[in-house]
Amino acid sequence: MFLSEITRSFVSLVSASVAASVAASAAVARSTASSTTVTTAATAAAAAALSSSAAVASLKSNHQHWFASNLSQRRFASLALVAAQRTQAQPQPQAQSSSSSSSHSHPTVTATASATATAIAATAQSIQSMSTRSKRSATAAALDATPASTSAASTASASTAAGRRSKQPRLDVDLTADDQPAAAVSISKKKSSSAAASAPSAAAATPMDTKWDASTDDDDEPVAAAAAKTQRSVASALMPRASASTSAGIAGKWTMVAGSLLRFDPDDLVHSSKIIGFDLDDTLITTKSGKSFAVNSGDWKWLHPDVPTKLRELHANGTKLVIFSNQKGMTGGQVNPEDWKRKVSAILADLGVPMQVFAAMGTDQYRKPSTGTWELLTLGTANGKVPVDASVALYIGDAAGRAANWAPGRKKDFSDSDRKFALNLGIGFHTPEEFFFKHQPAPFKLAGSDPKEFVNAFKNLPLFTPTTASLTAPKQELIVMTGFPASGKSTFVRQKLVPAGYVHINRDTLGTWQKCVAATRDALRAGKSVVVDNTSPDTESRGRYVAEAKALGIPARAFVMNTTYEHALHNNAFREATDPTHEHVSRIGFNMYRSKYSDPTAAEGFTEVLRINFAPAFTDADLLRRYSQWMHS
Repeated sequence: MFLSEITRSFVSLVSASVAASVAASAAVARSTASSTTVTTAATAAAAAALSSSAAVASLKSNHQHWFASNLSQRRFASLALVAAQRTQAQPQPQAQSSSSSSSHSHPTVTATASATATAIAATAQSIQSMSTRSKRSATAAALDATPASTSAASTASASTAAGRRSKQPRLDVDLTADDQPAAAVSISKKKSSSAAASAPSAAAATPMDTKWDASTDDDDEPVAAAAAKTQRSVASALMPRASASTSAGIAGKWTMVAGSLLRFDPDDLVHSSKIIGFDLDDTLITTKSGKSFAVNSGDWKWLHPDVPTKLRELHANGTKLVIFSNQKGMTGGQVNPEDWKRKVSAILADLGVPMQVFAAMGTDQYRKPSTGTWELLTLGTANGKVPVDASVALYIGDAAGRAANWAPGRKKDFSDSDRKFALNLGIGFHTPEEFFFKHQPAPFKLAGSDPKEFVNAFKNLPLFTPTTASLTAPKQELIVMTGFPASGKSTFVRQKLVPAGYVHINRDTLGTWQKCVAATRDALRAGKSVVVDNTSPDTESRGRYVAEAKALGIPARAFVMNTTYEHALHNNAFREATDPTHEHVSRIGFNMYRSKYSDPTAAEGFTEVLRINFAPAFTDADLLRRYSQWMHS
């Protein structure tokens, strides 16, 4: 086991840490101990944990790829403590590597862990007995010198308290090179000589900031309690990585799926039956600039400091974390794909646990609320063929259909695609406020009609009205179709009129209305019946063709599709999701049709007007399932 090898490699480090920690505890116990004494002693404890160069060399030799990742000095100390505790809790296999220290038995490790925990608890208790201001200074220093997992949890606790903090003087504790023993400074320089040269702080060589904001209210969580809470998420903090990562990103593989889906798989990704999906923007992160859209790849911050803490806890509990994000701006030129990838890599590097990422760049089956990305997990290999347990799966997103002022001063949700995505999948849904901060659900309203209604929209209606009319004519005629884009005109024409011998005239094929008029004229002059399959919303657009029929003495009829605006939008999204060859039709086209529409009448020259109640029929069960889902927001 990898963790067992680390345990054996770090036994000597634990011993050094115990000695320094006990010394720190003894110094603090004296009533004359000052905050500076505590700071120096606690810092020395962390530095001493790194003083055994032999153990560090052993780890580097056996686990070069893991050692190269961005672990701070504090995190090495954390490894020593937690590995010892795990060795105490469960038997370890025999050493497999000659470089591992196999001479240390379980009693040694047990005593080491116990002594270390005792020393840290004593230090924490002594710190809490100081005055309020001295307590804050010492707490900040002690936390900066404890294992990284403890520091991370305490920092998160301080961040949680930020929402309720009163206006107190801000206190930053900065452990510079002058505050640290020479051993710690030299190791920092070895890790990044360029960083050490540009800044005096050893923290400059690592992505973990040694500044800790202690300016919280008097109800701050005690240090000892914060350290106890840390044990629940320490497995997440110590998860080994498959390859080296840097402060600028995280190791993994970016791939393009079907030309429209950007996918990222971290090297250390672990598949699981337990999956929780997240939107990215305004769910996990927001902009530093305060603008609606990021100005560059560095314009991001966590939505709240508690967010990464919660994600690490979920990962430690065996839950696979997945980001599903609509990023059409990458194909529209608003977002640079390489910048976006850099941002995501930086986010995951800061988080420190693996998350799989799917970014839908188009308007096809991968764009939420369509379920194509999820199906890569459940039906494809994106989850390593591990079955997904839908009963525990969740999706978290901010596009939830909430009206303005769902919370005081909050704007209306820009969309409801996240909620519809979860509805399509049949899994639980929460907004970020509900999931991370336990807010009560806010009222919401989904846009459009339930797509299941569209399946049966015309089920009990005749194909056309009036029913006394005839769908086709025994003599030559002109039919002008009228209806929204994606209202079913072309399918209806191909299924019902073309087989009866009608010439099909369509602007999608010919390109311009002028060519359509010319083709209509030629077919009518050739004695053919013609059906013009365009939207033709108004008298002007229909009159061009009626004039051609009238000039030849040929009767004309109008066929109007009864498909509603919402139904047509659904059809449009469905065909884009299932037919990659179909060109995208923007909502502008639907709105223009609606604004121009007027009912065709006999005054325009039509001998008859039929209303068509047409919906697609499916023989493919999977297509019917998709058609029954929410397809747009």
